[in-house]
Amino acid sequence: MSIDDKFTVREYEAKSYSFQFEKGYSWAIYTVNDHTGEFSIQSDWGDYTYRWDIRHLGKTDGRLTTLHEFLTHAESHYIVKKFAQNKHHTFRKEFDDAATKTDLLNSICERRREQEITKDDAREAWSEIHETWDMYLNGHSDSVAKTILLWENLPESVSKLFDDFHEWMVYGASREFLFCEKKLVPFFQKFLRSKAT
Repeated sequence: MSIDDKFTVREYEAKSYSFQFEKGYSWAIYTVNDHTGEFSIQSDWGDYTYRWDIRHLGKTDGRLTTLHEFLTHAESHYIVKKFAQNKHHTFRKEFDDAATKTDLLNSICERRREQEITKDDAREAWSEIHETWDMYLNGHSDSVAKTILLWENLPESVSKLFDDFHEWMVYGASREFLFCEKKLVPFFQKFLRSKAT
């Protein structure tokens, strides 16, 4: 592609809405382009964007639905899943250390009840799971860092009982994904609906 190549260009105007919030999250700018199908959010929680084909947004009163209209009634989870297509996989899922710890401890109890492991092995693994979580994972909010710390410091007694340890790791929706789904998108949808009435 070169500026010397032949091309066609069209210019379209998008509409941006800039919000300053007094509590919770401090700012967000929402941009909607009804001509190109682009919707983006820039905020202090992150930047999100997706482009819909405007011909596939449905019909309203016999005409094509605008992106503004579409956004007022689309499910926030659907919109955020579209944003996730353009983001790193950690936007959608992150390592849940608390749930992983609970599952490991429950498995130790179950294996002990079934007499699959000795009392000493169970006690050692139980103790080392608590120590490992307390020493390496408490105080870290970054799920990638937690995963690396856990892998690098997994006690032998735990890896012996859970040789397929990666299969025991629990992942859940990231805080960023949930914030976008539960706060940023619904706020804007509510704003758009209030403008339409």
